[in-house]
Amino acid sequence: MAPKATAGFSFEELEREMRRYLGSVTDARSVTRAVKEVQAAQARVEKVTKSITRASLVRAAKAGYEIYDGIVHEPEPAEGKPTKEPLISSAEDSIHKARSVQTKLLPSTVPKLPGLDIATFNRFCEQVGGDYYDFISLPRERIGFVIADVSGKGVPAAMVMVMFRSILRMVAAHDHGPVETMIYTNRLLVPDMLRGMFVTALYAVIDPNAREITLANAGHYPPLLWRPRLTGTRVINIRGPALGLLDAKRFAEGLSAKTLALESGDCLCFFTDGVPDAKNLLGEEFGEKGLARAFRDQAGQPSRKIIEAIVQAVDAHSEEAPQHDDITLVVLRAL
Repeated sequence: MAPKATAGFSFEELEREMRRYLGSVTDARSVTRAVKEVQAAQARVEKVTKSITRASLVRAAKAGYEIYDGIVHEPEPAEGKPTKEPLISSAEDSIHKARSVQTKLLPSTVPKLPGLDIATFNRFCEQVGGDYYDFISLPRERIGFVIADVSGKGVPAAMVMVMFRSILRMVAAHDHGPVETMIYTNRLLVPDMLRGMFVTALYAVIDPNAREITLANAGHYPPLLWRPRLTGTRVINIRGPALGLLDAKRFAEGLSAKTLALESGDCLCFFTDGVPDAKNLLGEEFGEKGLARAFRDQAGQPSRKIIEAIVQAVDAHSEEAPQHDDITLVVLRAL
């Protein structure tokens, strides 16, 4: 009895066929040993193949080719070298101005709160983007904090972000609490939301005197928590629907709040999806596990050091691949 032709077979099908064939000529232990050797050989081949592919993509990226999810794209052909500095078109000039305006809408400094150490990071994928974070002064020395991400990127996302910022700041000033603030913001946002777009946002009220933070999550990634007396990092399990998609009643039904007492040494990491979704040349994502690992490894350090370490880990993973999405990080550490 001979094995069947292997053309078009998957590895699993080949493995089953090999087991049948080997079982007809030898004992079960020899079959198992042979299959394990084949599996080990396949793993070695895959590792070497991936290494060769990655090296080739790195060379292509350095040569000026565009790499997206492991596929090499020819760069746009140059139409002759300019003899002098090119003039910026009116459209490009408008984009530069929009970038300048949007940058000014993000806080230039972080609030100094007793017993808390806060650091931030933001890097747009394009000239303008849809990521947003902010700190809003509230009565009784409290701070409203928001991190948000508009679906899509570029100019449309930036327009929605500016609209969301204006509505949120107006609503938050009334100090209704995190859940009510999100409900009122959604109610005002829905009528003017661009078709097919939405906003994910996490809004929190930080009370440094009570050493607690109360959060409401509207479709955003929940934050990570590192606590010295516990092992590893944990996801704060609070979720809800995104803004701009549901009517007031259904949105309110899906929203809830969670209050977290801050212990000395606690670290909270807030982020947008550009962090876990960052891809390398092969199209492999940095992932939530990669973020949790980078965060955990530095969680005992000052907030600025933690953010720098996470950004370095993301950039090391991404290699020469272009940035696919806006990246925003905020780390809060209780002293």
